[in-house]
Amino acid sequence: MYQLEFETRHSYSPSPKGIVVPISLSYAGEFVRLEAKIDTGASVCFFQRPYAVELGIQVEAGRLETFSTAAGVFEAYGHMVEIDCLGHRNHAMVYFAKALDFTRNVLGREGWLDHHRLGLIDYQSSLYLGT
Repeated sequence: MYQLEFETRHSYSPSPKGIVVPISLSYAGEFVRLEAKIDTGASVCFFQRPYAVELGIQVEAGRLETFSTAAGVFEAYGHMVEIDCLGHRNHAMVYFAKALDFTRNVLGREGWLDHHRLGLIDYQSSLYLGT
C-alpha cells in the first residue's frame, strides 16, 4: 500500500470536455483568470492568444514552436509566466497560440504537471494537488 499527501482538494464538475480547473496567469505585474483543462498527454501548457495580449505580452516576441496533436497542427509562441492553480504557483514556459481562432487552454506535463503532485478520483470528481 502506498500513501500520498496533498495540500489541496478540489471538486470539479464532470464534463465531456475533461477536467477543468480555475487558474490565473501572471506576467510583469498583470494577471488574468481563466479555466484550463488538465491534459497529462499534452507535452506543454498552451493558451489562447487573447490572454497573452491581456497580460501585455508581445506574442510574436516569444519562441515560435509547431505542435502536432490528435486535433491537428498549430503554432504557438513561448513565454515565461507564473501559473497559479488552486493556490499552487510556479513559473513556467507556456505557449500562446499564433492563431486567433485557437480555443483551448491546457495545463500539460512540462511547465505544470512536472511541478506538482496530482491525485485524481474521477468517479468522485475530486482532484488533489500538492507540491
